[in-house]
Formats: sequence, C-alpha cells, structure tokens
Amino acid sequence: MYSTNGKIAPLADIVSVAEDGGCAIIMDETHAFGCHGPDGAGLVVEQGLAHRVHFRTIGLSKAMAARGGVVVGSRKNMEYFRYEARPMIFSTSVLGYEVAGFNTTLDIIAAEPWRRERLHTNHRYLKDGLLDLGYDVSESDSQIISIVTGTIEDSAVFRRFLEERGVMGSPFCAPATPENKALMRFTVNSSLTREQLDHTLNVCAEALRKLDKIRWPGLLNVRHPLPSVPQKRQTLVRCAGQTA
Repeated sequence: MYSTNGKIAPLADIVSVAEDGGCAIIMDETHAFGCHGPDGAGLVVEQGLAHRVHFRTIGLSKAMAARGGVVVGSRKNMEYFRYEARPMIFSTSVLGYEVAGFNTTLDIIAAEPWRRERLHTNHRYLKDGLLDLGYDVSESDSQIISIVTGTIEDSAVFRRFLEERGVMGSPFCAPATPENKALMRFTVNSSLTREQLDHTLNVCAEALRKLDKIRWPGLLNVRHPLPSVPQKRQTLVRCAGQTA
C-alpha cells in the first residue's frame, strides 16, 4: 500500500514478474498490517501470497501504535537474514513491556474485526464525499486519502486552513512528491464518528469556495461556483482536535 495516496499495488502481478526474473521478493506491509487481511494479517496474506513472498517488513508505528519494526519470513529465510543482515541491524532491542504491549495489541486486532470494518466504512464515506465535492481522490483504495494541492506554498495555505477548523492533514512536498504536485494526506481511523467525517467534508467544501488563489490541480472538474457538501452530509461539528 502506497503511503502517500493509499493505492494498493497489484501484488500478484509484481510477485509473478519477480519470480520470472529470479528476484528476492520483499513487501512492506507497514500501512496494511492490522487494517487488511484475515485477523489484520495484511495484504500479502489476504491475496494468498505469503508462501511466495520471501520477506515482509512491518513498521510498528501505525496500527500497532508503538515503535520499531519487524521482518517476517519463513524459518529458512529468517535464519539467512539473521546472519547476512547483521551489519544492518540496530544493536538495541525493544523492552519486555513493549513486547507485552505488542502481544496485547495483536490480540485486540484479531478479536475485534469490527474495528477494521468501521475503518473501511469510514474510508468509503470520506472518499465518496470528497469525490462528490470534486476532489480527485479516486486512487485511494484504503484508509489513506490524499488531495493534490500543487505548490509548497498552496499546501501550507491549505494546511493552515484545515488546522484552524479542527481538521488535521499531513502535507507531503518534493522530493517526497513530484515537483509542484504536493499533497495533503488524510489518514482515516476507526474511531472517527459520522459527525467528524461530515465536519471534514464541510471544511473541504469551504476550502474550495474560499481558497480561490489555490490552483487545485487535484480536482476532477473545476466548477464555479463550487458546491457545498450535499444535504445528507450537512452536520457541522465545531470542536477542536477533530481529525480525518
């Protein structure tokens, strides 16, 4: 899963090409683990590719809400990794209480699938709402949704506009994006309420009306006057700290 726009890669096709070329296959599941697949096991497992992927890397700062990371593979591959990658492995380790926290988080992820279901429901609602407004967020397949804002200056203006209205967006600029294709990333979570999502949509609709100096390269169709949120999404929640 691409971390800037939420696009899910064609994993099966990538694995087939890699196998044809005799490549070792490494998949990063940092943004998918805990959010996709059976018991939150990730996209590789969901697509039945675990036996064909040599290594999976997982950052623990996302669904696990912790620090550090893990590498997952077969017993044979991990034995190879343990010796061959030794110069690249940081010498300190996580502490015992952190391991206990990891285990508890894994239990919650496995035992409460409703969290993933709500996450994907929230994602669809916000994505559909932004599409209705004219924002081109069609590439988002997951809980990450990004709006292309253009220049760094325009991104700063949009970021400040969101923050002043209680919505958090994460700006990405060059070299993390192509030049003049900076974007604002929203990361949806399962605890967001419908009122908070509606508030986010109202703020984004307001941005289209008031930030007329932004060129908005990430719009499906620039219309004047730009629309407000549809009636079914009209709930406004003016509460600081709400995020999408």
